[in-house]
Amino acid sequence: MCESQPDQAPLTWSEPVGRIGKDGLERERAATEQECAAVARALGIEACKALTATYSVSHLPKGRFSVQGAAKATVVQTCVVTLDPVELEVVEEISVEFWPPDQLEASSSAPGREVDVEALAGEDPEPILHGQLPIGAIVYQLLAAGLDPFPRSADAALERTEARASEDEADAANPFAALRSLKGKTEGPAGSGD
Repeated sequence: MCESQPDQAPLTWSEPVGRIGKDGLERERAATEQECAAVARALGIEACKALTATYSVSHLPKGRFSVQGAAKATVVQTCVVTLDPVELEVVEEISVEFWPPDQLEASSSAPGREVDVEALAGEDPEPILHGQLPIGAIVYQLLAAGLDPFPRSADAALERTEARASEDEADAANPFAALRSLKGKTEGPAGSGD
């Protein structure tokens, strides 16, 4: 999931493994104004007005951790039709496991290595980096994936009529449309062939 290096992500939120108690951790985080601005720049959108993440961290066997929760953002994108600003809400589920890096390497299917069956189930686990769970990088990637690729403002309705006209023109140029009309003419009323 984490395509960019966590230290290069605009959100540097992390959870130190040594501070996660035996009962886990519950956390709610909100991006600062500067973090929101950095996220908007990195995503190439007009603005990120708010960004929050609520999640729980729990221990798994073998020094692994599970993070479950949700990220929510209010963003401003540009309408693909009118070029007006469009405010949208993005909500993404957080569900990721963090593993020690040596276990990730051991789970690889390189020749001569035993494959870790747990690594093949579900999402790919993320590495624990320098004793930290890079939560901010995960939240950023989820937000990037959750953006509307074709944002439209509510009053961007001009395409309906133009798109319908284009479809009618395409049907007129379609050779099968002509065949359909011929088929209707040659069949005649039912039962007239007898």
